[in-house]
Amino acid sequence: MINSSLVSVQNRVRLYWTNIPNITQPEDKNIVLEDILEDGVTDRSKSYCLDAHYGC
Repeated sequence: MINSSLVSVQNRVRLYWTNIPNITQPEDKNIVLEDILEDGVTDRSKSYCLDAHYGC
């Protein structure tokens, strides 16, 4: 069980299966939303879930 927030912006616990021996938990990369935005700007017309102002 790995929280995807360790390696991405998503904060979701997921189950991963592998047949590769000796796999360990990934290192936390400390990635935040601003790291993946172009020019650090959020397009508000596409940010329905980001700003939590539903119906605006």
